[in-house]
Amino acid sequence: MPIFNKTIGAAVGRGGASLPIDVKTIKYLLNTVDPDEGGPSGLLLESTPLSELIGHIETFQRKQMGRADGRVDSEGATLNKLRQFDPTPGDPAFVPTTLSGKKRSGKKGGVPLPPGPKRIQSAVGRNGANSGGDILVVKHLLNNVPAPSGGPATVILQRTTLNELITHIENFQRRQSGFADGRVDPEGTTLKRLRTFDPSPLGPAFVPEVGGGLKRR
Repeated sequence: MPIFNKTIGAAVGRGGASLPIDVKTIKYLLNTVDPDEGGPSGLLLESTPLSELIGHIETFQRKQMGRADGRVDSEGATLNKLRQFDPTPGDPAFVPTTLSGKKRSGKKGGVPLPPGPKRIQSAVGRNGANSGGDILVVKHLLNNVPAPSGGPATVILQRTTLNELITHIENFQRRQSGFADGRVDPEGTTLKRLRTFDPSPLGPAFVPEVGGGLKRR
């Protein structure tokens, strides 16, 4: 069972104390909910006013619980329901300051990640969920590893197959740790080791469509 560590110290919403840190947590949690499940159609921002937040809380409550009071109580039913949609319960709450586009749809997959090291939301490789965005991140990271350190001899491309990617993951794991299962887990040892080779941890992941010959060292 996952550990749900998103908590609030006081009620948020109608009649609540609505402390800034608690408001941030509720906005984050609502951003992880697909619109079909009662989440907002666009991302809630730091600047989203409390009155709008109350409306989003009510929408979520009506969809999930059949009733709405516009309030999220500490350890109450609404908070517990919101936590079920959190794809990264072990990470701190993050709410964007500006809107960079419409909220991505997909259950448990629409939460924006904070700037920082490349992350994946589910396992990539053997027996992993292998979602497109996560595969992109792992390919990007592998492309930054020099061949002598276990990276691919030539650039991994968008069309590189999953079976080929698993082989590249295994090669990297053997070189780095002597153990290989062909799988990269969220916040696991392989991902953390891959990150050490990333020259632009704050930049977006990029994988070329067409190769340009031998991989540059």
